[in-house]
Amino acid sequence: MDIMPDEEKNIRVSVYLMDVGKYVSKINITVQNGESIDVKVFGEGVGHSLLCEPILNSEYNAEELLTHQQFVLPIKMTNLGKRYYKVRWTSYSSIRNLRDKLDQPHAGYCFRIKPEYFELAYLESQVFEIQGHSNFQRH
Repeated sequence: MDIMPDEEKNIRVSVYLMDVGKYVSKINITVQNGESIDVKVFGEGVGHSLLCEPILNSEYNAEELLTHQQFVLPIKMTNLGKRYYKVRWTSYSSIRNLRDKLDQPHAGYCFRIKPEYFELAYLESQVFEIQGHSNFQRH
């Protein structure tokens, strides 16, 4: 990218940050056949420090898995941040009375995640499985 001496440009930079927080820093830019200068960088973003493999964004496309077969999708979750996480998977919209509901069977659901609860310390990983089936019968 060329920037003339009297020119000003915004440069979009993507970074992978390990911890949640507000970052204000500088980038050192070296000018070809010239001097190095520090440029202030302001960043904002949304995210967390839990990495899932395969990557789960706001949704995961199971493609044709739900058409007629049972499936198991293993997913590895790693805590890359410094915070301790407790992860609980539930289909209940309110977890206020969750303790009363934990021992109830999951009848009628086509998905189940095992284990339903785990804890992750810094740099710790856990593999969980999304199990699913379709109740639809083809004739």
